[in-house]
Amino acid sequence: MARQEINLGTAPTGAGGDTTRSAAAKMNAMSTELYAALGGAGGTLPGALPIAKGGTGVTDGRAIFTEVGVQAASGRYNIQGLYMGWNAAGLGEGHFIVNKGNGNGGFSWRSVNAGNTASGPSMTYSFDGILSVTTVSASGVAVGTLAVSNEVSVELPVRGIRCRTGVSGAYTANSYNINWTGSNVDVYIGATYVGTMTLFGSDYRFKKYIKDAPKTSYLDRVDAYRIVTYQRKNFGDVFKGDDVVYQGLIAHEAQAVNPLAVTGEKDGLGEDGQPRVQQLEPMALITDLMGAVKELRAELAALKAAQA
Repeated sequence: MARQEINLGTAPTGAGGDTTRSAAAKMNAMSTELYAALGGAGGTLPGALPIAKGGTGVTDGRAIFTEVGVQAASGRYNIQGLYMGWNAAGLGEGHFIVNKGNGNGGFSWRSVNAGNTASGPSMTYSFDGILSVTTVSASGVAVGTLAVSNEVSVELPVRGIRCRTGVSGAYTANSYNINWTGSNVDVYIGATYVGTMTLFGSDYRFKKYIKDAPKTSYLDRVDAYRIVTYQRKNFGDVFKGDDVVYQGLIAHEAQAVNPLAVTGEKDGLGEDGQPRVQQLEPMALITDLMGAVKELRAELAALKAAQA
């Protein structure tokens, strides 16, 4: 209804104005309409003004909205707080901004249960540009954090990045980690060290104390290497056996011939008690072969000289 003006009559006596009853009737009618508009069915205002009536829906001052529309840039980015803005640069961009003031700044996202008594894994974005996403195991248990910086470097999680078969294949129960040691990339499946990705960089600029290798018979060394065939067996948590026949060397045997041709120790264990497998050093083996070829060439040259 339209607002009902109460006629006060002629001053100072109020002659010709509304009677007390008629004035009260207008007041009752207008207050009834206000109560109804504010959700006060039955003549009682709600404890919290409903969202549908333009309120917040709560009594503690924290607003609840079914949706929020932002149509202009915020004008208070210079004051500590959380802001949303739109189109500040005239490019149709949305802005979700934290002014950290004297704090750490950044954002945090998470999901909670119905009673807000339990929380799912959090994802955070720091002021320094580190996006951290909690990783989970195959059973759904949080096991670590994948952190990606604004320079696209990666800090690997506790258990690693989940493995999958191909680009669109199913995820497996395994995860992997890689760690740069300063010279090589160590590879782990879960917490198990499985080997090193050797980088064949050979630039003199990162080498020191360069000298000729000790004089030895490379032919004798190559002859001492025992070439074997073998099949793989189950070992530890991640090494799986198969029926494939391979040809190669036994690491600790090769290490006895040339200590520089193998990394790690026989039956070695890491600090966590997991097997620290030995690995062949390809460049050392290659140069052993090169040395043997040079010896053969020298012998061939000597034979030719003797026959001349």
